[in-house]
Amino acid sequence: MKTGILFSMAVAVVAISDTATAAVTTFSNYNIVSNNPYLPVSARFTDATANQTMVVNELANMPVGTIHSGDIINGITYAFSIFNRANPNLPNDTTGQVVNNAWSGFNPVLTPPGDGTAFQPGGLTQLNDSVTLTFSTPINSFGVGLVIASLSTFNISTDVAGVSASSSGINFYGDLSGSNPRAFLGLVSDTPFSSVTLTGGNRYMGGTVKAWSGWDVTRITYGVTPVPVPAAWLLLLSGLAWGGVVRRFSQHSR
Repeated sequence: MKTGILFSMAVAVVAISDTATAAVTTFSNYNIVSNNPYLPVSARFTDATANQTMVVNELANMPVGTIHSGDIINGITYAFSIFNRANPNLPNDTTGQVVNNAWSGFNPVLTPPGDGTAFQPGGLTQLNDSVTLTFSTPINSFGVGLVIASLSTFNISTDVAGVSASSSGINFYGDLSGSNPRAFLGLVSDTPFSSVTLTGGNRYMGGTVKAWSGWDVTRITYGVTPVPVPAAWLLLLSGLAWGGVVRRFSQHSR
């Protein structure tokens, strides 16, 4: 009976820990400029992920060229949805590219196909362009560097409810270095997630798009937190061990 009680208590603790709400910390440089004396937000993201196993700049590991939706590169599956603004009746484009001579001047960048292109926000009757990355192994942190217009909206959503990051005033300036400025948005979660979807840009105003509304990805950083033995499972194991001691003691005392 005592063994059963201890086992039930431990299982209850495991259930509680597995259903807890994810703790998420977000990092956005919406108010950081290149000459700001405060620590750049990307550096604070780096500090927050110091205990993780990190891939610091995935784009640097990718070959230059076209990427089709469904392509797997270094364990990441890419998917693109690019709205056809010239002819909305046509299907969305499902390709992207890594290039070294994009309009933004950053090397390399992840951008839509063609010269001088960028991912775009949607309007009242149009859809946001989006990029989705699905990881072969769940991750705990994700950060994205961007070339994007000042005070734009940008979003990171994931496949886990409540694990997301958003900025309504992300700034083009103030990340990584003053000579190579870029915007940054990132998140760190104690609950692992397996995919991220990126959307954003300046919104359409009065039926017309604001000047320089698009965005390109200049850096992809992600990490995994080492997994210690959960305290709940330690409690479960100790409960089972104590139950065995109690059972043996009861048998010897008969």
